[in-house]
Amino acid sequence: MARVRRVFRHLAHPPDRPRDHSCDGFPKACIAPFDYTNPGTTAAGADVWTVSASDIAAERTAHPHSGDVRRRAAELAHRAMLLRDAQEVENLQRIYGFYVDRAMWDQVADLFADDGTIEMGQRGVYVGKRRIRQFLSLLGHEGLTYGWLNDHIQLQPVVDVAPDGKTARLRSRELDMTGVYQKWGKWSEGTYENTFVKQNGVWKFKSLHYYPTFISAYDKGWGQDAEPAPGESSTLPPDRPPSEVYAIYPHAFVPPYHYRNPVTGEPPHYPKVGGPTSKAAAETLMPAGRRWVAPRSVNVQAALSEAQRTIERVKDYDAIENLESAYGYYLDKDLWTDLSNLFAKNGSMELAQRGVYVGRDHILTFLLKGLGRGHEGPTPGMLGNHMQLQPVIDISPDGRSAKMRVYMLQQMAFGPRGSIGAAVYENEAVKVDGIWKFAKDHAYNTLGASYVGGWVRSARPQVPGESKAYPPDTPPTAKVAMFPVVYDIPFHYSNPVTGRESVPTPWQDGEASVAQARETADDAPPGMPPEIAAALRQMGPTIEGRRTTALYAALFPKEPYPNVSVARDLHYGPDARNVLDIFTAPGRGRGASDRARLPVVVFVHGGGFSHGINHMPGTPFYDNVGLWAAAHGLVGVTMTYRLAPKFQFPSGVEDLAAAVRWLRGHIAAYGGDPREIFLWGHSAGAAHVADYVAHVANTGARPLIAGAILTSGVSYDLGHTVSIWKDYYGSDVSKYPERSSLPGLLKTATPLLVTDAELDPPLMHEQTDELLKALTAAGKPVRHIYLPNHSHLSELYAVGTADHSLSGPVLEFIRQISADPPRR
Repeated sequence: MARVRRVFRHLAHPPDRPRDHSCDGFPKACIAPFDYTNPGTTAAGADVWTVSASDIAAERTAHPHSGDVRRRAAELAHRAMLLRDAQEVENLQRIYGFYVDRAMWDQVADLFADDGTIEMGQRGVYVGKRRIRQFLSLLGHEGLTYGWLNDHIQLQPVVDVAPDGKTARLRSRELDMTGVYQKWGKWSEGTYENTFVKQNGVWKFKSLHYYPTFISAYDKGWGQDAEPAPGESSTLPPDRPPSEVYAIYPHAFVPPYHYRNPVTGEPPHYPKVGGPTSKAAAETLMPAGRRWVAPRSVNVQAALSEAQRTIERVKDYDAIENLESAYGYYLDKDLWTDLSNLFAKNGSMELAQRGVYVGRDHILTFLLKGLGRGHEGPTPGMLGNHMQLQPVIDISPDGRSAKMRVYMLQQMAFGPRGSIGAAVYENEAVKVDGIWKFAKDHAYNTLGASYVGGWVRSARPQVPGESKAYPPDTPPTAKVAMFPVVYDIPFHYSNPVTGRESVPTPWQDGEASVAQARETADDAPPGMPPEIAAALRQMGPTIEGRRTTALYAALFPKEPYPNVSVARDLHYGPDARNVLDIFTAPGRGRGASDRARLPVVVFVHGGGFSHGINHMPGTPFYDNVGLWAAAHGLVGVTMTYRLAPKFQFPSGVEDLAAAVRWLRGHIAAYGGDPREIFLWGHSAGAAHVADYVAHVANTGARPLIAGAILTSGVSYDLGHTVSIWKDYYGSDVSKYPERSSLPGLLKTATPLLVTDAELDPPLMHEQTDELLKALTAAGKPVRHIYLPNHSHLSELYAVGTADHSLSGPVLEFIRQISADPPRR
């Protein structure tokens, strides 16, 4: 066999010394030497600051006179506070990241000053908290839901606090893992240059400016795929254009730095190509600031006491961050003894739903026998990285205990099988004899997926569960499942600006908790009876009207319905099928003032364009939609329309236009707000609603509705061959481009909510995917809900039951838009 010659890369600047081969990397196993002792067992390891006697003597020599002692005491207290300010700004940026992860847009907006600004990529600048909140809606609906991964990991903060302690600037990095299960996934990364202001002792975002570096599809990676930075929204134009125009990877761009070189003091030196404009560089560079001047009257004892307390908290923060980091390094290399020594004697550990192990000795036995299978130390061919990132640390006023929220990014490999994972820790620490130790270590696992396919195709919701080799002292505190399942993870902190507590998303069961989260992706959604879930799974992605009706009919009351008024068969047009029913809560009517009038939701049924009706005799469908609306502070309307083949395109557009005009003139008599009409279409009804919205956009007519919900639509793009819906759209393919709603939906300013169900027939998924992809490519991301375990019919038949899978997002969509309605 011929000998293969190993090729070495010749470096333009070779190293001064050869490489150190004492610790070869994966797949070999070695431990890089630690420069510190175990922080859980030694004061030297825990004390992150060391001040020697010679340091103190040198300070006294530098300031021999006591005449300036008051000034020096005040300056000491102030410098200590600046250190604490920097930590609080770091906490604030990391809290922002955790709120973004969960799509908690209300909480994110609350972190800003009233006159704050936000700018992301090339979307432009939004000014003020209300506009910031509106902008965040472009990033998705409020609250994380099944199948939506939205991790935005905050890394590498550089914080500079102004000398007066009133403002600060931060540069940090963000690594994003985003996507929708079985649809798409992306890696992206970027840099923040943010400013902060301290108001009444509370730090807030003054401006947030995110410069994306790259955006790439998961399955292709940055080696094969590079997407442009998102541009300005046509549905919600910014208050100001982008502050700087630039292109991201594969182009090169250097976001401006707010800081000078900390060694030379020189401002940044930017390349001629790929650097920021001189204007942007000057505006971003932090001004020198006025030197802080100590007050003339200073109580030396009080100033020194305050400085001592503040410095202790600053040291505690750093020591706890070191404790968390040491935990990750020991876990990476299976150093079970060192890991267990980070815990207090009666500390507890709960990992991956294996149960709770109490006491340092039990923790060590579990780690060694359970995770290590009797082996301690790294193993060749096995990778186990557990990166501890983004710590939010809150220390008790007495400095004896603390709580921490930490993001964990996991890279694992067992031989040829590689995986990626993530978790959120909610931990507690306690100070024992001056040394910080873990009192509680609790990992909430959120993601586990094969490296091939990632979270898009290969997510595994199952969590390992209790160990049989070494049973826990107590069962897991919560039953959870990982992505694509989403469950609520408790926050140990409230919003640092407003004090608002973090709550479950509005469309999840209000009583839901971590303990009630689904164990696997195949479990029924909250509120769906198990027997219905099993039957729907058995039917699969088919449309079986009789069987699905039989499953759900018993869940609803029979007529006459209690606590609701129904006005039947009101004509909005001349045809016999131009009728609608109106559902209202008792007492609603013409006497309602403008302020008391309610949003109106108009349901448009499906039926393949050729059959269907708004009220199926002998069943509660689709009265259930009207009943649900009336019970949730809305006016419900269910309508029907003319059918194909007798009536073809654009009869649906004409009928919806007539219904909207009729409602604008008459709905106030039923307590509805004519300015707040929402069209909700299902299947062919979604196609009619999409056609109506597109027609308004294409003709430039004044929109008369506040929003549209498209549920499992069938024909946004008619394609280039004769459509299966030819009875309605005709067989002339040359007319399909002008009859497809997709181009108009890309133009519309009408807010959209798009939904589909797991057990929809493939056609509905294809149409939904095409619509979402086109909107995203056009820089108009839209709210989208994917309903696991539901079929094409069950998604609507569940409306009004304890299963809020669809009705919850619809209600939130309507309430969000109605909270600040445009005046038409």
